[in-house]
Amino acid sequence: LEFRRVLFRSLRGLPDAGRLATALLAPLLAGRPAARTQRLETLRAYLEAGGVGEAAATLGVHRNTVAYRLEAIQRATGWDLADRDLRVALIVAMRLGATPEP
Repeated sequence: LEFRRVLFRSLRGLPDAGRLATALLAPLLAGRPAARTQRLETLRAYLEAGGVGEAAATLGVHRNTVAYRLEAIQRATGWDLADRDLRVALIVAMRLGATPEP
């Protein structure tokens, strides 16, 4: 846990960290505020919980709802959320403060 805090604190200190994080998440930041918030909350819950079922429990929705939202995110962005490197990059981008906390 201490390592993660040190890591994220170090990453925040990089000159372009915020800009790069925002650029990665840009496809999710477009559109109506309610839709943007829903996309970000769904992705954050999925990445932090580690699975669709756990994310659904966190969000208080059915697992099929989370699966549908994640499929829509992947279609809209071209991302493959099965890609571990992408998931790590997304976690880092979200933790760097490029998005508002729910």
